[in-house]
Amino acid sequence: MTALTLVLPPLSQLNTPYPSTAYLARFLRSQGRTPRQRDLGLELALRVYSRAGLAAVFDRLEAQDDLPEPAWRALALRRQYEAAVDGVVAFLQGRDRGLAARILDTPWLPRGPRSAEPDLTPFGDHGQDDAARHVATQWLADVADLVQAGVDEGFALNRYQHHLAAGAVEWAPIASRLARTTVVDAWLDELTDTLDTPAVGLSVPFPGNLVAALRVGRRLRRRGVRVWMGGGYVNTELREVDEPELWDCVDALTYDDGEGPLLALLEHDEGAPDRRHRTRTREGLHTAAAPDPGTTHAAWYGELPLTQYLNLVDATNPAHRLWSDGRWNKITVAHGCYWKRCSFCDVNLDYVARFVPARTSALVDEVVELVATTGQRGFHFVDEAAPPRALRDLALELLARDVAISWWGNVRFERTFTPDLCRLLAAAGLVAATGGLEVASDRLLAKMEKGVTIEQVARTARAFADAGVMVHAYLM
Repeated sequence: MTALTLVLPPLSQLNTPYPSTAYLARFLRSQGRTPRQRDLGLELALRVYSRAGLAAVFDRLEAQDDLPEPAWRALALRRQYEAAVDGVVAFLQGRDRGLAARILDTPWLPRGPRSAEPDLTPFGDHGQDDAARHVATQWLADVADLVQAGVDEGFALNRYQHHLAAGAVEWAPIASRLARTTVVDAWLDELTDTLDTPAVGLSVPFPGNLVAALRVGRRLRRRGVRVWMGGGYVNTELREVDEPELWDCVDALTYDDGEGPLLALLEHDEGAPDRRHRTRTREGLHTAAAPDPGTTHAAWYGELPLTQYLNLVDATNPAHRLWSDGRWNKITVAHGCYWKRCSFCDVNLDYVARFVPARTSALVDEVVELVATTGQRGFHFVDEAAPPRALRDLALELLARDVAISWWGNVRFERTFTPDLCRLLAAAGLVAATGGLEVASDRLLAKMEKGVTIEQVARTARAFADAGVMVHAYLM
């Protein structure tokens, strides 16, 4: 049986694992397989944000003459930066909360442009821990700016080489970047060399993961490792890719839900009849008929180092903080969208078009399992738009089984969310509801086929708010 490592390449969020590999891992375990998981984004960030990492960054900065003014100031405070970084990381990991007062009230932390004068008024007089985490997060962003200024122009706090993969993408700049090796790249190469299974699956959810994934894949293929790549970016941007040099970096691309295509690739690698489907290789698109493997509705984190993620506070907006502050277990009430009419959405793609709700009792079983295995009761429901009736059934099951969790997720602000339903969801642990209002115009909402009016959205938002649930509406 082919051993497989599922890899999150640099760089996305640092507060919790992006759930793609964890969903695939749960599915493969249901098929009797035991994949490993690695978050190279977190591992690379912890290399950069370490005393040895900063020393290497400052060595590189000192060898240059053309630097922005903040970099010169940081160089003058080099010893102070290097002395502080391990403590800042430990504080943001929750291992050294006693540093909050020192971060806020003493000159121990050398401040850069972002962390020098942050607005701390939203945290009030008693939010010392939150305020200190906000300052520490801004300080990490200051360090990322130093790396960007003098070491690697594509490094940022939550993405890597994003500028080369966003918008209209050409291969030549990516190839040119892959031909270079910065200090950060050298660390990524070292991490890549620790991947020791004959097959590796790379998940690329965002533009800021692509170039690192290609670098990892190219290095692995040169060692004879089979490299398969999928994820949100692949699904939307690489469906019609026609670049011969891409196949020096990967053996196969998988589209839409990765469970079936990944299992077929593993079986093909083991000599089974060829059932590759929704898969592109150098030879072309593979479209073999294959049975539906079922839909995965919950993550499985396995050996991912959950205690090493950083509890960042990079925004003071309370809804935005949900994305980056704390680690949330990821779960899905229903695959796809039950509405799937919005004219601006990718309604033709499988992740939206194929609507498959979870069985409520099984979903709560997975909630209970995740609480037991992770020790955390916070859940982010990552649905496109969680169906109100499924949420009702979930809430009743949670209450009937006395399962106490806090959870939040995305919804449509539709009339089914009555005041009674919102109170029920809040009683079962719902703390926040986010949803797309898109535009404050009934005329444009009708053209978009949103299926709601401004008045309806306001009524639903009020029902959630009256139940004590935070409401956040997205606008285009």
